[in-house]
Amino acid sequence: MRKSIAEDEKADYYRNKLKNIDNNNAISSDDPKAIDKIQEKIDVLEKYKTNIKSREHKTYELQNVNAEIRRLKKRKKELEELDELNFQDIEFEGGKVILNRDVNRLQVLFDEKPDENIRNILKNYSFKWARSQGVWQRLYNKNGIRAVKWILKEISQNEFNQVKKEVDDYTEEELLKHYETLTGLKQENMSIEEIRQYLKDYWKKQIYKDENIVVQ
Repeated sequence: MRKSIAEDEKADYYRNKLKNIDNNNAISSDDPKAIDKIQEKIDVLEKYKTNIKSREHKTYELQNVNAEIRRLKKRKKELEELDELNFQDIEFEGGKVILNRDVNRLQVLFDEKPDENIRNILKNYSFKWARSQGVWQRLYNKNGIRAVKWILKEISQNEFNQVKKEVDDYTEEELLKHYETLTGLKQENMSIEEIRQYLKDYWKKQIYKDENIVVQ
């Protein structure tokens, strides 16, 4: 009888402790102590699980606790892996992407105000305008890094489409001039259309050369 009462009291203690952790210390990914707080909650849940096993209980009690422990361990692992990533600033034509660790945000900075098309690309990948910092930003995590990769690809694609259109509109004289400027060579055995394609290929390599983000 006394043992049963003691176990019930322990159960109440762990439930209250978990409730306090949830109410007073909501764990945000922005929190630099998030990993420690998650581990603290896991430790309490493990003790609570031991308590459940030591007394009569409903099947769902143990199932719920085990599910929550698995969820927290998965989240902790994700945060630890993110913490180990060495994100480097990425410069692109007209701007750069940085990691602001103070606010745990990936931020895109532009030399000039981006046009509506680029703003829509940013919004499509959940980047929001932060007026207070003058940047487009979103939470730093693996999804955020993947979003940066696709944003840069789309920005590069837009830039290349513009360049390609310009090259298509070049006169024969302009094509020869640009070809000689880039290569230092006079037209040899290349047709005008071959030179046009050469210029497109050259600019494509230049525009896409900095796309080096890899996320597993």
